Amino acid sequence: MPKQEGQKSKLLTLLHIFEQKTDENHRLNVPQLVQLLEQQNILAERKSIYSDIETLRSLGYDIQLQRGRGGGYWLAGRTFELSELKLLVDAVQSSKVVSASTSSRLIHKLEALCSDYEGIQLQRQVYVDGRPKSDSKTLLYSIDALHSAINAGKMVKFRYKDGTRTVSPWQLAWEGGCYYLIAYQDEKAPANIRNYRVDRMSGVTVLDTPRRGRAEFRQFDLPAYLRKHFNMYGGPEHRVTLRCTADMEAAMRDRFGKTPTFIPESDGTHFHFDVPVCVSPQFYGWVCGFSGKVEVIRGSGTYIKKEKNPKEVKAANDDPMGLQENSEENLFQTGLEFVDVRLMLEPEVAAMAASNADYTDCQKLQMIQKEVEKLVARGENHIPADIEFHRQLAACTHNQTLCNLMEIVVKGIP
Repeated sequence: MPKQEGQKSKLLTLLHIFEQKTDENHRLNVPQLVQLLEQQNILAERKSIYSDIETLRSLGYDIQLQRGRGGGYWLAGRTFELSELKLLVDAVQSSKVVSASTSSRLIHKLEALCSDYEGIQLQRQVYVDGRPKSDSKTLLYSIDALHSAINAGKMVKFRYKDGTRTVSPWQLAWEGGCYYLIAYQDEKAPANIRNYRVDRMSGVTVLDTPRRGRAEFRQFDLPAYLRKHFNMYGGPEHRVTLRCTADMEAAMRDRFGKTPTFIPESDGTHFHFDVPVCVSPQFYGWVCGFSGKVEVIRGSGTYIKKEKNPKEVKAANDDPMGLQENSEENLFQTGLEFVDVRLMLEPEVAAMAASNADYTDCQKLQMIQKEVEKLVARGENHIPADIEFHRQLAACTHNQTLCNLMEIVVKGIP
């Protein structure tokens, strides 16, 4: 019998059919396999299909047969289980530093690792805290270049924020949904270990210059570094004592690990512990986010500050900026500092609110704004309404830490 067309590619085509068209719930019998081959201009006899299946099995492909009504052949063993692919897709989809186009491309490639029917289940939308995904088109290339430089022990140069950086790369870290380069920089004094967000880099170039900072990284502990830096922001390192309510133990373990020793207090409702942190506004914001359940004790050791009586607590709540305690000569300077804080904080709150607010949030904000305008036009006291406007603006961010900080600010308005 003359050799039929497409015989050289038949085995590979048959394998692709098993990969794309079959799974445990979707099986194909021999006549269906012959028909699918014919659709790709490959003629095959039924007897040859049995022989090809045995050949694929001998090559290590787990092709199973279910006999009886509705039975047929399917590819049982794959490189990834469907649950593993779902996990990978969720990780790609939820990463805020991977652009939408890159996410779509990666997920499409992952779909090729399962059947067409299972691939439909990989089209998942994972919620990412209301934040937009990065539009970085060069992230994957930057990561690849940085890995190459680290493996080769070379320095790198890249554009970052408002200038060009030349640093010695040592490690890459994943923290808070972002990639960070941990590097030694000695361009500017003092020379030290710094971190850089990879999705904010561009034009990453591997240099021929050997990297520096070997002595600094010899004792470098990356997990400890990540625990000390809140949102990867730097600051002077201090050893502080944190006093927490008893229900905060799990949250503190998640943040600081097993190393700190939690010391229960005699009241049975609190514990405290010492921990090194890089003190920054982000650290204080993290503390404020617990709404009073975590308290920073100045200094080191196990000193617990004296509990305030109810009158002191009420006074602090009514005047969080301490304006009432200032003398007349200091009040003016404190007021100027208060304005500086508002000018620094409120534009950032407004920017986040613009990104995260939903329709209902905007309606509430517009109603309060109209009320403020009416009171101003009538010459009446508009301060309470203005304070409520700022509270609602913070609520539009859907960020509890910012809401807590804004509450302190509005309470300080004289």
